[in-house]
Amino acid sequence: MHYLCQSLVKRRLSPYLQLIQTSRAMIFTGELDRYKGLHIKLGHETIVSAQEFEASLKESLEEWIQKQYRVSWFQIGLQLTQYIPSLVKFGYVFHHSKPDYVVMNKWLSNEPKNIPDYAHTNIGVGGLVVDDKDRVLVVKEKHFFGPQQIWKFPGGYAIQGEDFGQTAVREVLEETGIECEFQSVIAFRHIHRFAFDCSDVYIVCHLKPKAGSDSDGSDGSGLVVKKCAYEIDDCTWMSIPELKPQLTQFNAHILEKFLSYREMGVKIGLESIPAIIRNIDQQTYSIHKVL
Repeated sequence: MHYLCQSLVKRRLSPYLQLIQTSRAMIFTGELDRYKGLHIKLGHETIVSAQEFEASLKESLEEWIQKQYRVSWFQIGLQLTQYIPSLVKFGYVFHHSKPDYVVMNKWLSNEPKNIPDYAHTNIGVGGLVVDDKDRVLVVKEKHFFGPQQIWKFPGGYAIQGEDFGQTAVREVLEETGIECEFQSVIAFRHIHRFAFDCSDVYIVCHLKPKAGSDSDGSDGSGLVVKKCAYEIDDCTWMSIPELKPQLTQFNAHILEKFLSYREMGVKIGLESIPAIIRNIDQQTYSIHKVL
């Protein structure tokens, strides 16, 4: 159990209350990470008064400092936000939140504080989809930057756990109805103080339509565009010469890089390399010669 030692989780547990009355508050327990940070999760089982909570917190902090823990973390479920003022009182600060909990921490060490910020960068991915006729799939968004709508490559923000190619494929399908396969990364841009005042990385991938060569769908290839009614005003296939002068400087740059890589016979491809820390694969992108 992550919460309180000796099952200190419910008001009906009289041993806890007796210990509080004798000034022997219980100690919070949790999971210790490799950086000597202690993680405590407070769920719906943790129901004690603010006075009892603070007594346990005071006793716990003294013990953790003695044990030379470097940082203490509390994950607080939404149903237990009444404990947030107590944590603030003892020097805890907010680190990040999710829809059903918030996380706070307190630095305990005399060393310089080196806790990394959380979620300071958003990831977006676009898809440069080119068919067998060398036409590019482009969209005009309902909600756009600038004074007028412009043709652009479909794309959007990544969902947690998605690879770059998976995001590009999903976004293209959602916005245009075209199913694609990931081919390569073309390029990316990095800017700061963007959405939610965060840094922002936007990757553009080369995608290939899954169906045949007829992008108009007259042969039943399935490549008829079907725009997303609530996001997209228009979508179409367009020849590269026709499209070039209608693109923003960034998207024109992406298209030029794609054409240059294609002419040189190279691409930024994907390889999975096992990680040594966890039993996961590292999705690694590097320059490949196109066979």
